[in-house]
Amino acid sequence: MAAAHATHATHATHAQKRLLPPHFGQTVAGIFIFISALGLAAAYGLQAIAERSRDVAPPPPGEPIHFTLAAVDVAVPINWLRGTPRGGFVEALELTVPIKLPDASEALQADVTLLPRARAVPSAALLDRLYIHRFSDNQVAGPHGLIGKPLIAEAGYENETVWYDPVNGNPFVAKCLELIDEGERVLECMRTIPLGTKVSAVVRFDEPALMRWQEFDAAVAAALEELI
Repeated sequence: MAAAHATHATHATHAQKRLLPPHFGQTVAGIFIFISALGLAAAYGLQAIAERSRDVAPPPPGEPIHFTLAAVDVAVPINWLRGTPRGGFVEALELTVPIKLPDASEALQADVTLLPRARAVPSAALLDRLYIHRFSDNQVAGPHGLIGKPLIAEAGYENETVWYDPVNGNPFVAKCLELIDEGERVLECMRTIPLGTKVSAVVRFDEPALMRWQEFDAAVAAALEELI
């Protein structure tokens, strides 16, 4: 009788095995590994997105340090300062101002030198006083809304182009120098803007900022106006 029960149990076990597909255990293990891999990929993906978000957002500006420049009190966030100035009376200030534009893949920046107004003529004034007299006959294509006029390659203006807004009474004007760095074309631009009545800001930036000149210029002006 016991042998009959054993035989019946053996047949039942074989029947259950026959109901399972071949390599059932390997299939289940493979599915488990696949689901685990998806979970890890999602986790790493979320981490990468978070890291990119941190990279895009400019760092906090930090506490301001007060300076006196051209008889004007200038309060500069500590994280914007280049070097280690201690505050007080200065003849110039060197800053790096992070600029975050909507939908930008990364934060841009403006390297800024603050000077007394008498030492730096605004670029809008230089357009009529200086640049227009040194324009070549060519015109180059570039950022929407701007005219690009190369300067005659003399008196140190070789490979320089002036970009300006032709429809504005107080136009955006920037002078850009084209360089070759490790075989790649690099554009370095500069423009000078008034900051209040006694201070000027010499703003230096690169090509990505020039391509979004209206937004970038407005953001830089807004950031600098908070300093005085």
